[in-house]
Amino acid sequence: MLSANSSESTHWRSRLAPTPSGYLHLGNACNFLLTWLWIRHLGGELWLRIDDLDQARVRPEYIEDIFQQLDWLGLDTDQGPRSVAALQQSWSQQLRTERYLSALTTLKNTGALYRCTCSRRQWQALVGEEGRYPGTCRHRQHSTEQPGSWRIRLPAAATVCWQNWPSGREELDLTDEMGDFVIQRRDGQVAYQLASCVDDLDWQMNLLIRGVDLRPSTAAQSHLLRLLEPERVHPVVLHHSLLTDEGNRKFSKSDGALSLHILKEQGYTPAAVYRSCAHWRGWPEASNVQSLNDLQQSFVLALKQEP
Repeated sequence: MLSANSSESTHWRSRLAPTPSGYLHLGNACNFLLTWLWIRHLGGELWLRIDDLDQARVRPEYIEDIFQQLDWLGLDTDQGPRSVAALQQSWSQQLRTERYLSALTTLKNTGALYRCTCSRRQWQALVGEEGRYPGTCRHRQHSTEQPGSWRIRLPAAATVCWQNWPSGREELDLTDEMGDFVIQRRDGQVAYQLASCVDDLDWQMNLLIRGVDLRPSTAAQSHLLRLLEPERVHPVVLHHSLLTDEGNRKFSKSDGALSLHILKEQGYTPAAVYRSCAHWRGWPEASNVQSLNDLQQSFVLALKQEP
């Protein structure tokens, strides 16, 4: 179990890693709060990383929204940008392109990648929109001069294991779940899975708190971590349940009505968000939470009640 007492020799590091492809919503807020609570409980460092690699989806107003909502929620970070200007000058993933390409070269040199000239439309015509890539180009030798992407070459059964809290161990068959996923897109941009893995490596992240819907991403990044740095100790991962609406649908950035800036306009307060987080986790005294300090106390009470 994660605890401040059991981690005296571990300097914990975690991160908030929002993607500025929409306004932050209540689900994002609860994930941020849970991450903040854990890292403060453990006496570790909290970093802010804004995943702005895909510039086609990024909007200035979405980036500004991240800083506004963190300030509104009262969540402080120890490293990372504190403003849009700081992001652009020192912290943007756009500034790390050479580092990502270096990792890509490492993977190519190990034989872990292959060139794929299939368009999404072509391979989905074979397996349907919900199917996974069928490995059409796995055994073909395509020239790098041909337009295409680079894909990971997974073994027939790629069961990826990682240390999970609270169960202690979690695994997923990456081949069955994702197939040979893209590492570099046809337009030359490095894919999210590689960029995220490299950032976590370089920043020495050892505690990842993310939604259960990101289990495939956890497995993909764990696999890449083994290929890039086999001796590196993998992060501990906490996959939490998803906050859902009344229709049992997970919150998403496409649902503008749930955006924090809209909720604020409707009279929602930070205390209401704190209570939503406490109720979502089933923590004691959830209805009485009025402040971030109250939420911390509810969190600690919940930890004391665990077996």
